[in-house]
Amino acid sequence: MLKSLAALVALCIICPTLGQTFFVIDESYGSGVEEVHLKVLVNQDTGEKVEIVPELGGKTEALLLGMGAGLRPMLLDHGRNATLTRANVGWKGAMLIPYANRINNGTYSLNGHTHYMERNEDRGVYGKIGLHGCEPSGF
Repeated sequence: MLKSLAALVALCIICPTLGQTFFVIDESYGSGVEEVHLKVLVNQDTGEKVEIVPELGGKTEALLLGMGAGLRPMLLDHGRNATLTRANVGWKGAMLIPYANRINNGTYSLNGHTHYMERNEDRGVYGKIGLHGCEPSGF
């Protein structure tokens, strides 16, 4: 979550030096316990924007970019339906963290610690590997 917010802040600071002006606004949809709060980074010149849901791990709920005569959605989203956003069937907008690809033997080392992932893909003669997931402890 903090990395996503830090990235938004960094873009707001860096982009003006590149000739672009961005600002961050708070938006929400839904109500009660299901209300979804967004941080929205908007390009002041083009209207292009990205919507981040910090409370759901920094997931990207929407990305709208200029395509011809207007903005077009670049990602599948939940249509501003809070119930669907929270359920997130299909992992729309989810970041594949800590890894987004195959980890040989489901094992890696980081900062002197060896981590063992679920080996959830059988590669036949190449053995089992970890594919798109997270270790059981959840980091």
